[in-house]
Amino acid sequence: MSDTPKGGLVTYVKQSWLILLLSVIFGCALAGVELALRDKIKQNRLNKTKSGIPKFFKMAAIERATQIEVKGKGDEPSVKIWRIVDANDKLLGWLLPGRGAGYADVIELVVAVDAKCDRILGMSVLKQAETPALGDNIRKQPFKNNFAKGLTTFKNVTVVKGAVKANPKLNQIQAITGATVSSKSVVAIVNATITAFKPFIKKQGVK
Repeated sequence: MSDTPKGGLVTYVKQSWLILLLSVIFGCALAGVELALRDKIKQNRLNKTKSGIPKFFKMAAIERATQIEVKGKGDEPSVKIWRIVDANDKLLGWLLPGRGAGYADVIELVVAVDAKCDRILGMSVLKQAETPALGDNIRKQPFKNNFAKGLTTFKNVTVVKGAVKANPKLNQIQAITGATVSSKSVVAIVNATITAFKPFIKKQGVK
């Protein structure tokens, strides 16, 4: 009989190494795919943002829209915002990128503001993974309409829920039924985005 043990610890070790090897292979493969698609995903998101400009600015000349780099504070990376003008180069407003934690995953969106960053013109979600049929309603028009009702940037937007009806004059939006957390997450991102970019926009003036 062979002195080599069959089964037991040896088999377990062999299977463990096989699982580890497969994990490394699949991990490398996924990383390669992500790296290969990163630029394409970035470009698709850029195209989606640019194509959505007329939804917020009816008189916008899309071909004249430009991106301006805003330097981050300290070690924070710089971020590009969209400067929107009409055919005569009159400044109409800005599109500001926002990003933050949602109920299930990171939410990415854009906030449209007027030329002076005094008024919110709208909001659109670019990326989300919220609960289907509940939290993912943040990307649908009924919820987005909340942000096109004359909200200001002079104070934070707040969320009301249940039977209480939101009052835009009080800078309130209506929470999605059954998805209050997702609704509040969007509002938190919108408020943080405006706070981050408003000082920069004010320095630019209306040109």
